[in-house]
Amino acid sequence: MLPVTLRALGLILLLAGLGSALLLRALPPASPLYWFIPAGLLFSCGILSLYCRSRRGLLGVFAVTGLAVLLLKLPLWPTATNGATDSGASQNQALQTVKLQVPEMFRHGALDVPRELQLFEGLQISVFAAGLDSPRMLAFSPAGDLYVSLPGAGQVAVLADADRNGVADGIGIFAADLDRPHGLAFSAKDLLVAENGRLLKLSDQDADLKADRVE
Repeated sequence: MLPVTLRALGLILLLAGLGSALLLRALPPASPLYWFIPAGLLFSCGILSLYCRSRRGLLGVFAVTGLAVLLLKLPLWPTATNGATDSGASQNQALQTVKLQVPEMFRHGALDVPRELQLFEGLQISVFAAGLDSPRMLAFSPAGDLYVSLPGAGQVAVLADADRNGVADGIGIFAADLDRPHGLAFSAKDLLVAENGRLLKLSDQDADLKADRVE
């Protein structure tokens, strides 16, 4: 009776090993660590087959192990190379070290220290705004103004750039006294805000960058 039970357990381990190989190849990002789960299950199945002295079972383990290895060698998700996906477009673009440009008004505290980042060739990066209280999500209005949710402060801020010089004119409060706002999206000119327990529609009917109607 015991060998029959062990064979059933071996079959379960065999199917679990193959199933995990199929599942893990579909989970991003691809990782070498994904080898350990199916390999451990299939190894355990092989030990049970040896214990039960089942040659057919052992051959089956070898066959399924080979199939699992083949599945894991062909992941659905591309592996990352130097911070970029392994695609033709990214291979043709080399990363370069770029200095973070900080406007004079922001050069204090953490931004007073020179910083460098890796960007694709031809790109530049600069600070647009600073001093926000734990910003969460961003959304551009149809007019080109940047809106930011501040869950800790219960506010939605707006960062206008009227002269389009790449630096926010200041931090305006579009809406306050909200319940930890996070998600933002525009529907025409109305701003949709996701709070903890409800979805709001905020309207700025007089275009003064302040919400004057809440639905």
